[in-house]
Amino acid sequence: MPADFAVGQAALVVIAIGLSIQSLVLVVGAWLAVRAWNDITAKLERQLEVVLARLDQLTDATQQMAGTIERCVNKTSTLLQHGELLASVLATTVATPKALLIAGAASKAVSTWRRRRRLPSS
Repeated sequence: MPADFAVGQAALVVIAIGLSIQSLVLVVGAWLAVRAWNDITAKLERQLEVVLARLDQLTDATQQMAGTIERCVNKTSTLLQHGELLASVLATTVATPKALLIAGAASKAVSTWRRRRRLPSS
């Protein structure tokens, strides 16, 4: 029986050493996992800060571009209004002499017609 006892003790020692090594590996593995998680989290936070800073720059640029487009639209609207005013002034300026020319030509045609009509009776 003493041989069986010695074998049992040796087996218990081997099991204890195995459990100790396994526990040590698990603790080291958990520590490495936590450390890796913290490193990844820190990197992601830095990248998020960079993305947010870039997003702020893009937002500012977009707002400036929107302001520029709005100013261009306002200037174009003003220009078109001035063009419309100029076109109406030109139309009035061109239409008045045209109407006078037509009235003058009609008057001359009527007077010529009256003269011709009077000539045969005289």
